[in-house]
Amino acid sequence: MLFKQYSDINNCSRKMVCFDYDRILNKSNVSLYVDPIHITDAIAPMSDGGVHDYYSNGDYWWPNPDKPNGLPFVRRDGVTNPNCFDRHRILLRSLRTNVVNLAAAYTISRDEAYASKSGHYSESSSWMCQRR
Repeated sequence: MLFKQYSDINNCSRKMVCFDYDRILNKSNVSLYVDPIHITDAIAPMSDGGVHDYYSNGDYWWPNPDKPNGLPFVRRDGVTNPNCFDRHRILLRSLRTNVVNLAAAYTISRDEAYASKSGHYSESSSWMCQRR
């Protein structure tokens, strides 16, 4: 069913229209069982910082062919560098998606399991500081 009244779900007296209730809960149920995501799950080989620092190359930036070390990078508009480091960006997007899924499920169901798991994802110590 595409639309359900909030009052029809879990006998809640609060009324609001929920878009695509089943899809939200299905995605959130997957997010409940995803392992915690840490920036240290992927090490950025070109980062000047440590393993806990976020690092991402721009898609259209390439090593400078005129410099031995390739720096500074040069932009090739519209040409994606297949060697750009984007793993942190992908991890961050995954973190965001799981938190949003869980927050949406909690909002429509009031099931504390979703809020609790979302809280685990949202802790900055889990994302940036967890040692691997």
